Amino acid sequence: MIKSKSLIGILLMALPLLQCKQEDRFLVAPKGQIIQSSFVLTADSLRWALEDKEVGIVVEGDELVLDFNGAIVYGHNFGEAPSQQTGTAIHIKKAKHVTIKNATFLGFKDGILADEVDTLLIENCVFDYGFRPNPADPINFGHAVLVKKNKQLVVIDSKVSHWESGIGIVNGAHFKLSKSELSFISGSGIVLPEGCSALIDHCALYFVGNPAKPRLDDTYGFLFENGWDPAMQISQSVIAHCKSGSTIQVQSLSTNNWLAYDPYIPQVSSSSEKVDSFLLQKGIAIPSLLLQDEYGQYDHSYPKAWLREQDEEKDIFLLTAPQGNWRLVGGEGYDRVVPKTGTFPVTITAFRSDTSQSQSLEFEYLGKSAQRYGLPIKGTIPFAINSSAPSFQDASH
Repeated sequence: MIKSKSLIGILLMALPLLQCKQEDRFLVAPKGQIIQSSFVLTADSLRWALEDKEVGIVVEGDELVLDFNGAIVYGHNFGEAPSQQTGTAIHIKKAKHVTIKNATFLGFKDGILADEVDTLLIENCVFDYGFRPNPADPINFGHAVLVKKNKQLVVIDSKVSHWESGIGIVNGAHFKLSKSELSFISGSGIVLPEGCSALIDHCALYFVGNPAKPRLDDTYGFLFENGWDPAMQISQSVIAHCKSGSTIQVQSLSTNNWLAYDPYIPQVSSSSEKVDSFLLQKGIAIPSLLLQDEYGQYDHSYPKAWLREQDEEKDIFLLTAPQGNWRLVGGEGYDRVVPKTGTFPVTITAFRSDTSQSQSLEFEYLGKSAQRYGLPIKGTIPFAINSSAPSFQDASH
């Protein structure tokens, strides 16, 4: 394994073996490199081809600043289904005072793992479209950030979204989360151990958990092991629309100076209107329909058809998507479908044929802003309904 004083040095040494697109400074980098000195990355984007237990870089040393300088770091399977995301972007081992900043991590099983790190600062980073398990394989986890036996973790100006678990701490002493957001997470947003002091300010935690596919009993917005610690402080923050058992798993807490919406614990809930108003002030739009698919809360970024009701004569479907139009283009087993075109969201009614044993409908989405698993989708997008497919119930409150 090569050891180098900087990631730039590593990349330059390996250039004959890499695929480098000069026009966008994109680099396919060797995996498993050991970093022992600070660096400022010069590539616009970086990709590691990692299998499940492989690591992009291993960080060892003290007083290190790893500045990715706004680069996007891609996992090997970015753009594919969440259950296909593999590898760990960064593994930090037995280090002191390490800073990771100005990076976007897309498509990994684990974003940052830290073992026995004195102080870890994560600043201005984005973790998105990481691992979420196949519903048939629930005992499998991925974390945007997971630290073990750390004295202090500080996360500032960062975002975590579309991951199995957000931030997890095992045997940690201190945690600070500031000016950050966690959203669309299938498992728990934040897990804090007993005895860990925490300061959380100016943060938003929303759309966490997946009640349609309950896996274990640990999917919460916040999970405080063994109850609320008096040393934990939350201020100027909001926790809302976190479904799966309960938003907040604690024995006792105070909602002074922060907002929570949890229908399961009415004594700590602010009104949903007040919570949503807070989110809107932060530029977070709350969908009028709160739904979930097999991976968790549905983010309305791609067209999807939902079977909502059935009786002896007809099926009722809900069509959702980003802003755009749709039209019916085909199908079988139905005599009549109304309407046949329109905008989103819409409820359509399909009247079944008396002679057909199977039913299906095919639609096209026409819009500009759709994406799937983080990749933009351009042009006309086909999507379909098969009435025998499982439906996912409304998770709205």
